Amino acid sequence: MANILCLETSASLCSVGLYTPEKTYYLENQKTLAHAEFLAPLIQQILDLANLNANNLSSIAISGGPGSYTGLRIGCSTAKGLCYALNIPLIAIDTLQIIAEAAVQQNSDYDYYWPMIDARRMEVYHTIFDKNLNPLQPTTNSIIDEAFLVNNEKLIIKNEASVILSIAKNLNSSLQKTQWSKSFMSEEIEKPYFDKLISTSSMSEEIENLKSNILKSKIALCGDGATKSSESLNLPVINAVANALAMSSLAVKKFETQQFEDTAYYEPFYLKQANITESKK
Repeated sequence: MANILCLETSASLCSVGLYTPEKTYYLENQKTLAHAEFLAPLIQQILDLANLNANNLSSIAISGGPGSYTGLRIGCSTAKGLCYALNIPLIAIDTLQIIAEAAVQQNSDYDYYWPMIDARRMEVYHTIFDKNLNPLQPTTNSIIDEAFLVNNEKLIIKNEASVILSIAKNLNSSLQKTQWSKSFMSEEIEKPYFDKLISTSSMSEEIENLKSNILKSKIALCGDGATKSSESLNLPVINAVANALAMSSLAVKKFETQQFEDTAYYEPFYLKQANITESKK
């Protein structure tokens, strides 16, 4: 029976979770960006809460990024030290998947979840998951604005086929499937639906209404970067962020399938280099 310690340090708040076969425990610190100060005390507190000690742990799971560069390094180094000392395996979980799991736990009515992490300078780290938390595109960083929508075209979900379509802005021309849209394509849409779109001379009111009605009901944004993107995307937002409680179910699945990291060589997924400035002194 596994006891898995979960450490979430990618976000502004530091949180820890402890999965046991009987119960899952959760603690978080309310002081932002103070991971180095509070992570170790939180670990001890949650072990005390569960009447366990470190030797009772089966594995340690960390939020693997992307996210705060400093936060990820703090969580990673702490977990590695404990894994070495206790001779237990290390588990890393995609931070965006953690956010999506937290969103699903809050509201499972959507077919797709679009987690976003604030990457500063108007950018977000993002990807899209289906409701089973399968990623539909690689994680990337983007500025979600009008240019993003033009470059990546319009998204429509056709529920009956469970397909995300990329519709060319000019429907007079043939439907162009970009490399970005191909990553979303799970199966071919039936031809009559294609013909209807291609034969339309412009982005008609009918198509615009279809996009609005279906897209709003099927995709939800989540994460701390969702708010600044919601206006451009015109999508609902679920107030869910990465936390150690949402990690627990994902950590258990990885533990059961023995998806462990190489403790010696593992590094978090930063996606971008740290923004380090040199002193002028």
